Amino acid sequence: MRTFARLAIPVVVGCTLASSAWAQQPVVTPPMAAALARAMAVVALPETSFSALTQSALEQAVAEAGAAASDQERSAREQAAEAREQAADARQESREERRQQAMYERGAAALDAGRWSRALEAFTEALALKGTRADGALYWKAYSEYKLAQKAAALATLQELKTRHPDSRWLKEARALEMELSGTAATAATTGSTSDDELKLLAIGSLIHSESEQVVPMLEKILTGSDSPQLKKRALFVLAQSQSPKARDVLLAAAKGAGNPDLQMDALRYLGMFGGSQNTQALSEIYASSKDVDVKRRILESYMVGGQRDRLVQAARGEADVSLRGQAVRMLGVMHATTELDSIYQSEKAPEIKRAIVEAYMVGGDADRLAQVARTDGDVGVRLRAIEMLGAVGRSKGTAVLSGLYSAEGQTRDVRRAVINGLFISGDVKSLIDIARKETDPDLRKAAVSRLSLMKSKEATDFLMELINK
Repeated sequence: MRTFARLAIPVVVGCTLASSAWAQQPVVTPPMAAALARAMAVVALPETSFSALTQSALEQAVAEAGAAASDQERSAREQAAEAREQAADARQESREERRQQAMYERGAAALDAGRWSRALEAFTEALALKGTRADGALYWKAYSEYKLAQKAAALATLQELKTRHPDSRWLKEARALEMELSGTAATAATTGSTSDDELKLLAIGSLIHSESEQVVPMLEKILTGSDSPQLKKRALFVLAQSQSPKARDVLLAAAKGAGNPDLQMDALRYLGMFGGSQNTQALSEIYASSKDVDVKRRILESYMVGGQRDRLVQAARGEADVSLRGQAVRMLGVMHATTELDSIYQSEKAPEIKRAIVEAYMVGGDADRLAQVARTDGDVGVRLRAIEMLGAVGRSKGTAVLSGLYSAEGQTRDVRRAVINGLFISGDVKSLIDIARKETDPDLRKAAVSRLSLMKSKEATDFLMELINK
């Protein structure tokens, strides 16, 4: 039985600018949000993002098992079992890394809101998971402890950061925080500290159009000190809008990684937000020189924000990392770059990139192209993903196509199961009930009823009650 792969569609953010503040709001319409929520309710099964090494080991073990004599089959089976175990470990690590990222972001949001206890809980939980954000989580855990007047705990956490991550880019800020702690009493974090931060935020916001020579050094000091993440973001935001060459130097240094990794991501975002040929060139140079996938991913987002279609097409065609190629394709989808996506689709051979193009069509609400892919693509996995994405574009655009695919003579069970999932994602209760009433295949009928049981609808509830009372 085919498993329905979990949808992994990134929520892309847009930025709303004001003269003294900045905000990041998700560009997701209520209908799409509801559809994506239903998509995430579908049974989550193992990811397919195995490492090349794990896949190779598995394929080798399977080949040996088929060719070996009886005395060698045991060894081949052991190798296959080991490869499967490695694959499971890889999937677990991938899931843990995503969970760690989610907890890290939750902690960062709590820091921005001045909720130190919640931040401490989130970063502590992030540290219990495997991932690449452990050093940053340790720093912010120490910062949260400092804000909660837990001086001894904060110092111990900073020491752990230095011991476990001797080459971390967080060490400079860790030393600054350690100095701050050494010069403060255990009750350093008072209720007034949040008010002080709010006053500083207002003061920094008023400096956006200031030409004073004292502003840049003062803001640079905030970036390198132990101030709150909110203050650092605001300082960087002001620097990004300054016409001063010195301010630009500070912003570029942050974008190239002179500060902590979080600050680098903010600097890369601002280069895209404020645009211009110089900023675009700077992003391109950083992209070419960086080996950090997260940095490259943020630059691709900045290209999207800055309207740089050509740069995204270049990455989609030429980037060696498949995940980044997929990211570039999805950014083109957000930009409704249909012509560019069609061109990439026609020449693309990799199924994973074709699936990313399908997701990009969904983000752009292009039901016609999704329908074409669902009917004609030579790769079964790509066709099934297109069917699922038809559900995500909404009932008005996708339901007719989905119903037609389901009822087509000689249609495969896998396609029909994908249609059921697509109808569930779109919230089409009526069509699912029709399938549950008329379908003679017990597995497909069960799939339709299973999806109906997850839908909060009077029609669905009435139908389920009807089944119970039979």
